Amino acid sequence: MKISLTWLRDYVDLPETADEVGGRLTSLGFPVEGKITTGPSLDSFVVGRVVSAQRHPNADKLTLCQVDVGGESPLQIICGAPNAAAGVSAAVALIGAVLPDGTQIKKAKLRGVESQGMLLSERELGLSTEHQGIIDFGPGGAPPGTPLSDVLGAGDTIFDIDIASNRGDGFSHVGIARELAVAFDRTLRLPQLPEPPLSEPVAARIRVSIDDPEACPRYLARVITGVTVGPSPEWLVRKLTSIGQRSISNVVDVTNFILWELGQPLHAFDADRLEGNRIIVRRARTGEKLTTLDGVERLLSPEVLVIADAGRPVALAGIMGGADTEVTGRTTNVLLEGAVFDSYRTLLGAAAVRLTTDASLRFIRGVDPAGVERAIDRAAFLLAGMAGGTVLAGRAEVTDPAVLTPRRVTWRQDAATRLLGEPIGDDEAGIWLSRLGFQADEPAVAGQPVSWVVPSHRPDVREECDMVEEVARFHGYERLTDRDWNAAGLAAERAPIDRLMTRIRETWVGLGFTEMLNPVLTDPESHRRAGVPIETIRQKGITVPESQSMAAGLLRLSLLPGALASVARNQRFGRAEVRFFEVGPTYQKASSGPLADEPLELIIVATGGDFGPNLTRLDPVMDELRFKGHVEAFLLRLRVDTPQWRCYDATGLIKGTSAIVESGKTRVGEVGTLDSAISTGFDIQRPIFMARFDVGALLQSLTEIVRFREASRFPASRRDLAFLIDESVAEASVHALIRSLGGALVTEIVLFDRYVGTPLPAGKVSLAYALRFQAEDRTLSDEDLRAAVGRIASGLSEQLSAELRDG
Repeated sequence: MKISLTWLRDYVDLPETADEVGGRLTSLGFPVEGKITTGPSLDSFVVGRVVSAQRHPNADKLTLCQVDVGGESPLQIICGAPNAAAGVSAAVALIGAVLPDGTQIKKAKLRGVESQGMLLSERELGLSTEHQGIIDFGPGGAPPGTPLSDVLGAGDTIFDIDIASNRGDGFSHVGIARELAVAFDRTLRLPQLPEPPLSEPVAARIRVSIDDPEACPRYLARVITGVTVGPSPEWLVRKLTSIGQRSISNVVDVTNFILWELGQPLHAFDADRLEGNRIIVRRARTGEKLTTLDGVERLLSPEVLVIADAGRPVALAGIMGGADTEVTGRTTNVLLEGAVFDSYRTLLGAAAVRLTTDASLRFIRGVDPAGVERAIDRAAFLLAGMAGGTVLAGRAEVTDPAVLTPRRVTWRQDAATRLLGEPIGDDEAGIWLSRLGFQADEPAVAGQPVSWVVPSHRPDVREECDMVEEVARFHGYERLTDRDWNAAGLAAERAPIDRLMTRIRETWVGLGFTEMLNPVLTDPESHRRAGVPIETIRQKGITVPESQSMAAGLLRLSLLPGALASVARNQRFGRAEVRFFEVGPTYQKASSGPLADEPLELIIVATGGDFGPNLTRLDPVMDELRFKGHVEAFLLRLRVDTPQWRCYDATGLIKGTSAIVESGKTRVGEVGTLDSAISTGFDIQRPIFMARFDVGALLQSLTEIVRFREASRFPASRRDLAFLIDESVAEASVHALIRSLGGALVTEIVLFDRYVGTPLPAGKVSLAYALRFQAEDRTLSDEDLRAAVGRIASGLSEQLSAELRDG
């Protein structure tokens, strides 16, 4: 959130430098992530108005603008921004100006046409990262030629502050000023505005009712008649512009000003376009539609709380208003809305319509229920003063008294000492809490609990530990003494599944693969493209309607769609060769019970194909056998009990290149080359090698006990044996039988050749093994070796019809 130092000084005296203020905010739990200083270097920067704009004669994407900067004749400036158009009030850098990044503006020719300056975006001025278009000060912008420092504020500092999700009071200038006033022991000046004379009672013009008081415990409305919608005064434009907000009109600008000043979202309706002079806060009905201010027609559901008139919804409560009742240049009577909307209901509504706004962010975090009156009154009288209107007497209001009932939390000295590790005196605690707006129910007695009334703007303070945190923040965490903590006996053994997950990650990183972390929420279409049957998605898929994601909100059934999206994204950015893995939960409807099944899955993907020469390449190009070798190394590292490979035409994998991996009778995974129909569906043009494992099955297949055996002191002997065998016999079966027949003397079995073809008979294959023989207690004799080889040869012949080849 952006906060203006100049704006803060309206509410608290801050003689400290910007660095001191920023440091103090960070120590209080409002870390300053960025800081921009404007003003002192704005010489040669002015406000300009685009008189005319036409396409550059030699470039379709450039606009030739004539810009009035207050001189005798307009300047010709070439601009590439899409919003460069006649009538725009913009920030202009004249010849000689120096941008914050050090760029000096000079007279230049662009595609043969002279340009005499530059129209600026917010990023080019250092105000924000926005660079999609030039700054537009709106119809209320300063006259052409006005120094930009007069508009932006000379010497201002804009803090970019990270606000914690539970600190809704920090989403405003007054909220931040309140914290600084306490920290620097200054007086907070809340904004005041004298009330002008009032006219008829508001009850004669509008009636308010709430059908869902739990979702909206408080709603206030004020009516201003006879307004003239037009440009905002310069001071208001400057305030909003300083934090990157565009001026729209005096009515809209006032509501935005209150939002950033007090943190209370307001909305302005054209009162004459409300049917029946009614405001009804209710749930949307199934099938109702509303076109919001952004021009999007939204289908509503009962999850959404709406503001309705006598006939239809006119706004999404706490989110955005509707186009049918928006304030326009023809509006003369305005209804201002100020309310308290339930955090969770606002979250559900924003998720249901896929829309997050500045207003919804504040309601989700919590607004001050007692501060609604100040906000709506200040807005009404500000608007009446600058738009020539009259405020009707009173407010149309519905309030649940419970929302204004103060909360009480107890402070105990001994509890605070236990939490902080050292005592903070009751006197000091009382000073900080009083300055923060807490009120003690009774005078403090040393060592006795004290009940404190929590101020309405602090909905986050609910327990004693929250009170202790408040005192510790202002006492200073850095002042708390470091202490040794005896954690003996508190450590717990990690669960086997957690140890396995760590070994999986360490192994694949060691093999040169990079871990992915893909979103849990995805969409049915990506699953369909990844080969998941539609019927499986329907039967097992779990949807999350409250998701704020633009996707459909389907919890992933497989890790493959996310993995392929990551490969495609990397290839679009020029990284053709990728080696990725991800391990994590998938989700599917449980066979029984309300909870979902969450099987853990491991996915490994790597790209193959030919690559150009690269002197920095450390690993060879990936192919099927090399990828299989990586998987075998992984299974060996995990000590999976006797993994067996069996050819199997798995769904989504190319036939003849895929296999399943089994341990005993348990299927633990599958390996192969992804079908090209799936990879091209994700716009991937290279072969994709994929392995997928069931982590739960892997856990059940591990050999946890590792037995140490001392290395033999006696020499080893090698014998090479080649067998002619039917092609239908799996090599793993041959390997296992050799191990069984050779017994303890066979210490190593290596298949070093496989041959099919002439002069071998059809249907036969030659398998050549290097066998290593070694005993632990003696040197093997020739008779020992002949006997062992004989047992192996005869056993293979009897059980597998294998023939020992000569030579």
